[in-house]
Amino acid sequence: VVLRVDSATDADGVAIPGFTGQKELSFRCCEGDVCDAIEGAARSMKRHEQCLVTCKAPWKVQEPKLGLGKVSFPEVVLGLTMVSFSKVEDNTLPETIQEQWEDTIEERIELALNRKEVASKLFKAKRFEMALDAYNKVFLTLGRIDQMREDLMEGIADLILTLELNKAACFLQLNDPSSALASANK
Repeated sequence: VVLRVDSATDADGVAIPGFTGQKELSFRCCEGDVCDAIEGAARSMKRHEQCLVTCKAPWKVQEPKLGLGKVSFPEVVLGLTMVSFSKVEDNTLPETIQEQWEDTIEERIELALNRKEVASKLFKAKRFEMALDAYNKVFLTLGRIDQMREDLMEGIADLILTLELNKAACFLQLNDPSSALASANK
């Protein structure tokens, strides 16, 4: 993804101190390379689309690459433009369900394990919403487990247990105990 950050202001339109000015950021989605607010917006933007992202959680806009290492404003508005993006073949979700099933089960398991590592890094960085999303992508990558070969089932069962417990930990950090309990009981 190449996304341009055009502005960073408070709720009244006043520039956030430290903002280095308009800058293009090049990053891979879902890997935690940019702040949560930019990552979240980038996932749903189309090429050349512009948007304003209003964020009421200052820690979600802390992005040192933009001079926003410390943000103390209760509300920050980012002006963004999607410059370009492309699908990268490794470590991304397939474009279609059909494409997912064209991968061998071994390739899907390897991709799932790579995604789990990314999710774990996000969790350790206290980026719990992104970690939760990344853990959910591991499930999508695996697909239907009831169609997997018997020799892989024990390892997959262990992976799924770990994923559910990690999701429960994310939910606890996000003050959602009922979802944590639901994940832990799966």
